[in-house]
Amino acid sequence: MKNGNKWRDALNISIVIGAIITGGYLSNMAEAVSYPVSEEHRQLTEKSSVKEGGIVFLFHSGTPDVIKAFGDKGVLTVFGKRHGKIMPVGKIKVLLSIGEYYLKAEVIEGEVRHDDIAKHDGASSLVILEGEILK
Repeated sequence: MKNGNKWRDALNISIVIGAIITGGYLSNMAEAVSYPVSEEHRQLTEKSSVKEGGIVFLFHSGTPDVIKAFGDKGVLTVFGKRHGKIMPVGKIKVLLSIGEYYLKAEVIEGEVRHDDIAKHDGASSLVILEGEILK
């Protein structure tokens, strides 16, 4: 029985070492994608909004499924975090595509803020205020 215990102990040690190595690797990956939020971005997120008739831009992945879902002249529902809850906050109409990753849109209902999310047919995009894309 002593031989069986040695193998079990060796296996347990290997599992523990593997978990430590994997945990260290994953924590390094998390650090690689973190970034500090600038004060300008924080102010845009908290204070700026665009109401009906205003222009916003949408940043999207550029994949064919997203382009198809948004399409030209499509109406998208915009969701945002208000009072601690995610809820529909407005609607926007796509006006035109700008390059591979941006769409220009007009707010047709509600009030849209920087970093809200526009959704349609399972695809999502990030709302960016007009001034940000022109910088």
